[in-house]
Amino acid sequence: MQSKRVVQGMTVIVHEVEPVSMDDLRMIGDALRRLDPEAVVVLGTREDRQALAMVSVPRSLTQRGLEARELVKRIAMRFGGAGGGSALLAQAGGGDPKRLGDALAAVAEVVEELAG
Repeated sequence: MQSKRVVQGMTVIVHEVEPVSMDDLRMIGDALRRLDPEAVVVLGTREDRQALAMVSVPRSLTQRGLEARELVKRIAMRFGGAGGGSALLAQAGGGDPKRLGDALAAVAEVVEELAG
């Protein structure tokens, strides 16, 4: 799954990558942020028997009420995991990797709710 869309004027990039570690997921997120520093980036992968997610939100969008830690928590709830982090960068893991695709498909909806 890969998508780039505009939600309430915000660019949101969502991508499920082949199985990688959380460190690799963060490196991929860093590369995407360099390409589009004002985009919300949400990445997911399946490692071993768990789902992993990483979210980054530019500082400019935290002023609109969108924070990485809350976004990753809501995504993780959808695959049965848990997570946390800062307003700008957060990660989650655990749960059922089979539910990761549905969780990533719901990102735009969750962004709308949070940025309301």
